[in-house]
This record gives sequence, structure tokens and C-alpha cells, in this order.
Amino acid sequence: FFFQAEDGIRDTSVTGVQTCALPISEVVGVAFRYANVYLAPDMYVFLPGSRAYIDAVNSFLAEQFLFGTSFPFRPMKQTVDDFLALGVAEAALPKVLFDNAARLLLRR
Repeated sequence: FFFQAEDGIRDTSVTGVQTCALPISEVVGVAFRYANVYLAPDMYVFLPGSRAYIDAVNSFLAEQFLFGTSFPFRPMKQTVDDFLALGVAEAALPKVLFDNAARLLLRR
């Protein structure tokens, strides 16, 4: 269903927030297929098995991944510190932490 829906809305950005409810490899595959799909797993990027998000960010997903703190569910500073320790490539950090969200929110 998602692929059919996406084929009809290529000029629209789709953001998957807290994508933990979906199998990670599948949701990463959807983002690989569609450049207008952004993933924002928020605090769920710290769960077991979610390393696939970071591997994807470090290879092809750097411009489609959004950092989120999940505040107030997790302390903001702890979440930022924990995220920075996950091993996101230095070149991807500005994109993931700010640039992608700014581009998405300012898109006209």
C-alpha cells in the first residue's frame, strides 16, 4: 500500500515519526526507494536492533533522517549525548541534527 500511495505523491514530503512500530529494515528500504520520505525514530533509535538506522545514515540516508529528542519522555541533554555516541558520521551530523528538518519545514 505505501508504495502505491507514494507513487502518487512524489511532490510531497512524507515524514515517518517514531517509526519503531514498523520493521526497521522495511522502513529504511522505503526511504531508500523514495527521496521524499524522511525518518525520525526519536528515542527509538536507542532500542536493540535499531543500529540499521545509523548504518543507513552513514551510507545513504543522511539527507532523509531527522534527529528528535522525544522530550519530555527522555531528558534532552541525555538524548543528545546518547545520539552523538551512536557513531553517526561527522559529515552527516549537521544534516541529521538541523539541516534536514530546516529543509523539510521550509519547503515550499
